[in-house]
Amino acid sequence: MIHLHIKQDYVSTKNSLIVSDEKGKECYLIVGKWGRVGDGFSLFGIDGDLIIEVKQTTLSLFPKFNLIIAGKKIATIKKYRGLKGPYFKVSPLAWSVKGDFNTNHYRVKKGKKTIMEMEKTYLSFGDSYTLSIEQQKNVPICLCLAVIVDHLSVTREPAKVKRLKKQAIQFI
Repeated sequence: MIHLHIKQDYVSTKNSLIVSDEKGKECYLIVGKWGRVGDGFSLFGIDGDLIIEVKQTTLSLFPKFNLIIAGKKIATIKKYRGLKGPYFKVSPLAWSVKGDFNTNHYRVKKGKKTIMEMEKTYLSFGDSYTLSIEQQKNVPICLCLAVIVDHLSVTREPAKVKRLKKQAIQFI
């Protein structure tokens, strides 16, 4: 099992972020932005080698992203509306991403097999996502999913900002 951390404050507000392992060692760098068709981000090893690119192909409430390795599209991530809230599908891998968009706890599964669990952690030095990934070979795609899910999350505003807003309202 691989455990990685992404500081959530950076996911939605910066053009780059660093992914570290459970010991705090920096492992990956994610650089880019989106908001328009054609925008995207790239995942690099900490040594600077490009691992995977993500390109946004549709801009809507239910966007679509292509995952590209060595110039070849390997998968598509698409958001869908569900009865219990939104979910994502990764095709042709047959992965689904479901979870609680209010508590920010998600699971990536293929059938009944868990590929990754992703959970928001509230720490004194900032909020972060903790990813538990079953196999090393799935790490790049799982990191891309984590960034996309966070960006499209209903509650992506950092808890620190929410606390400050709540305190400000109390003083008014």
